[in-house]
Parts: sequence; C-alpha cells; structure tokens
Amino acid sequence: MKSEFCLPYIRVRDARASLAHYERCLGFRKVSEHQFAAGLPLCVSIERGDLSSC
Repeated sequence: MKSEFCLPYIRVRDARASLAHYERCLGFRKVSEHQFAAGLPLCVSIERGDLSSC
C-alpha cells in the first residue's frame, strides 16, 4: 500500500508572531526556517511529536 501525506502551506501576516503562538500555546517547536530573499515570505517548518509540517 502506498503512503501519502499532505503538506499544508499556511500564509500568515507575521510568521514570527505565529511561530511564537504555535510554540507557546500549542506545544510545537521550530524545525527550520528559510527565506528565498529579503522581502519575500519566511517559510517555517514546525513539529510536535509525530505531527510535522516538513
């Protein structure tokens, strides 16, 4: 049987503020972050236990 998964991309106004909320209130931790260039959106991967966004 083939395993599949869905990787959500959630656009937010302030990635750092959203990350702080996910860490403080929801128990996630940052795995990685990447920004292609200054002025472009910040991409952040998070995880909590077996639940991962990366």
